Amino acid sequence: MAFSFHTHSGQFCMHASGQLEEIVKRAIEVEFTHLGLSEHKPRTKSGDLYPEEQELLLKPTDLSDLFDSYVIESRRLQAKYEDRINILVGMETEYIRPECIAEIRQLKRKHALEYLVGSIHHVDGMPIDFSADSFAECERALGTTEVVFRRYYAQQRELITQIEPEVIGHLDKIAVFRPDFKPSSHVIEAMKKNVKIAIDYGALFEVNTAGYAKIGRPYPSEEIIKFIVSSGGKLTFSDDCHSPLDIGGHYSNLAETVRKMNLEPHIYYLEYDKQAQTLSSKPVPRCLEHKAWKQF
Repeated sequence: MAFSFHTHSGQFCMHASGQLEEIVKRAIEVEFTHLGLSEHKPRTKSGDLYPEEQELLLKPTDLSDLFDSYVIESRRLQAKYEDRINILVGMETEYIRPECIAEIRQLKRKHALEYLVGSIHHVDGMPIDFSADSFAECERALGTTEVVFRRYYAQQRELITQIEPEVIGHLDKIAVFRPDFKPSSHVIEAMKKNVKIAIDYGALFEVNTAGYAKIGRPYPSEEIIKFIVSSGGKLTFSDDCHSPLDIGGHYSNLAETVRKMNLEPHIYYLEYDKQAQTLSSKPVPRCLEHKAWKQF
């Protein structure tokens, strides 16, 4: 089997490209069996808009309307291609401030979303993965890189505890602009605590291949993956695509990592039962033997 549960399109994300249907068609072309659609939770404050959104004179209400349109289009594609690929409609979270928790719950309920990718892109309201400059601003505001990492995992814990997202998105994304930073034992223990909380309620941890392009390894690191597996956690795959050509991106590197670390017994995928309206995680049988992997 080949799949991804973390995707974006230029139709509904300003820093991506391509139409959502092109994403789906590409996934079918490379013989994905399952595809999770997960556009970003709309940000609700003008101060949280990114530069490309500000240039387009967008308002938070525009992002909200865009998300509504995303769900409508996702449902159309889900029905149109149901005989060719199993599509799940979800959302990638934001945690900018505590009230995001209520907003996430409201959106999941309003749109009957099948799953959530639980991600953190801000620390104390400041973006940490948008640019190196914005990360440095966060460091200056909080004092040290260590404090930024500590705050990241503290706010990630709040998200995980309050929302219980079905997929934990790029667990250590905080390292994107500081890949060589050596976190203290305090930071490591905070990360491990988050992992254990997520394992307890049954989350899947994505092995996100976008990290190979950004910092030469997946999110999370192999060391963290080993801890997840040794603690009884379940893994899944995500390409975090931002264009149709990103579908299956770096899955050749992923296959190498899976083989090297003997991860196949720990790989799971999500399946949604429409009739019962239930979501379940299922183990992937001999995932790398699927013919789709031969083209990555």
